[in-house]
Amino acid sequence: EAKIFLEEFDTPENLRLIVNILKVNLFWIMGFQNEAIALLITCISEDEEKSRELFSLYPTLKDEPKIVNLFPN
Repeated sequence: EAKIFLEEFDTPENLRLIVNILKVNLFWIMGFQNEAIALLITCISEDEEKSRELFSLYPTLKDEPKIVNLFPN
């Protein structure tokens, strides 16, 4: 799944969203949780399905209620 996700960098319309999803994880790791959450909310509003791919790239985020709870069921 991650390989397919990264191949989508070749599609210009996906590039900004993909970069933002990667930034969400980096913000989270660096301790900038508020920034990560704000950016993820934006990503979800643009493309919920693609934003969920964050969990295939960074499975540890599945254990973070602050992240998981942002997604509609």
